[in-house]
Amino acid sequence: MLSQVKSRAYDVQRLEEVRHRVAAKAIADTSERIAVAFHNRDKWFRRDVAVSLSRLRRAICTEPEHEERQVLWVALAETIRLVSNSRTSTVKLHAYSPADIARRVLDAHGTFMRVLGEHIDQLRDQAAVLHDGLAHNPKLTIACDVRDARSVPRLNDRISDVLMTSPPYGDNITTVTYGQHSYLPLQWMDAADVPGLTSELLQATRSIDTASLGGRLKGCLSKADGLCARSEAFRSCFEKMQSRDRNAQARLTAFSADLDQSLDGILARLRGEAWMFWTLGERRISGITVPTVSIVRDLLAFRGARHIETLERKIPASSKRMALRNASVETMNTESVLVMRGPVGSTTQIPRARLEL
Repeated sequence: MLSQVKSRAYDVQRLEEVRHRVAAKAIADTSERIAVAFHNRDKWFRRDVAVSLSRLRRAICTEPEHEERQVLWVALAETIRLVSNSRTSTVKLHAYSPADIARRVLDAHGTFMRVLGEHIDQLRDQAAVLHDGLAHNPKLTIACDVRDARSVPRLNDRISDVLMTSPPYGDNITTVTYGQHSYLPLQWMDAADVPGLTSELLQATRSIDTASLGGRLKGCLSKADGLCARSEAFRSCFEKMQSRDRNAQARLTAFSADLDQSLDGILARLRGEAWMFWTLGERRISGITVPTVSIVRDLLAFRGARHIETLERKIPASSKRMALRNASVETMNTESVLVMRGPVGSTTQIPRARLEL
């Protein structure tokens, strides 16, 4: 949903009108009924906050335009991050103490209006950039699809010239818990407006992370031999893991196997010798650094891809959008961009205006 919102050139004047209309509806709503129900809701939201969020949710749901509702949900998501009882210093759900919760001064409605105003300002700049791009290439289209990279459907024609992607550092559960971070905001949204959202993904705080790459460990060690045959870097790391417990071995293998499984579908969508840019970070498992860059390079080379260059960059602390405390990702201050050329493949002449992200 975030990608869809960031790919559109919105009429900002209309968004300002929507902003004021939603505010008026929420203020006029005097109902004390809380609009959503989920496990531990009262742990994560003070009642006054939940009532205010409910009024905002009902106001958003009355807006007729799907694309404009998505803008509103994005602003509500940030509002929820700021007014929930979960600390903002970590991406994991971690509640404030009862005393802290009681003395916090919170205004969910005011926070939403401020966040939405800032968001509309960003969308104004975004619209200018997109309009400029479309002026140079009026045939350009942007499509955002939700797919599982491990089961991307094969295509008869290879449609992409360039792949730019940034896979997770490792399984979300023990690196950056993106799913857990999204759990509370998603509970308040209309699922029909969020592509790919199902009730199964919201059953528990870890459901999304479990469904993500490397999230399921059961039976994964049976895949280790195949990975060792395809990647010398994986084999070397897996041997080092023999001195650690089976959970460490399983975490390495499960994530690597899921990432490996995604490569066939990804390469099937690329034209022959397409450029690939993989932004990768390396994490540690039980004190051992996982050579993710070398593993991905090996797995791609096994499929006929060619290595061009590996670029290293240090991530400036001022630009890193990550919680202040995340002890499991201390190695993530640097990243590598692995530049590869895809294997020789189809040369079907088709429009060259698609970029896979």
